[in-house]
Amino acid sequence: MGWFDRKKSNKGGKHMTRDEVEAKVRNIVIDTLDVPKEKVVDSAMFDIDLGADTLDRVELILNCEESLGVTISEEEDESLTTFGKLVDCIAQKLA
Repeated sequence: MGWFDRKKSNKGGKHMTRDEVEAKVRNIVIDTLDVPKEKVVDSAMFDIDLGADTLDRVELILNCEESLGVTISEEEDESLTTFGKLVDCIAQKLA
């Protein structure tokens, strides 16, 4: 079973706005990738702009899943190339 296959649920069905999700995900990105807050904008690409390699991305997704109580599939992860796309994906799950 891969790390994407773990089952998680929305913690207690908590709903969050996109702004709330963005703030939490921004902090996770800053802590996980050790980047300055100013670099973490919607258009920031994880690999090019934030310097994340494959292992960094795995750690980032795991941290988001654990902190926000969501599941991000492998298929979804492949399309989440920017900070904004990751925020949108999680916000949609917590809407």
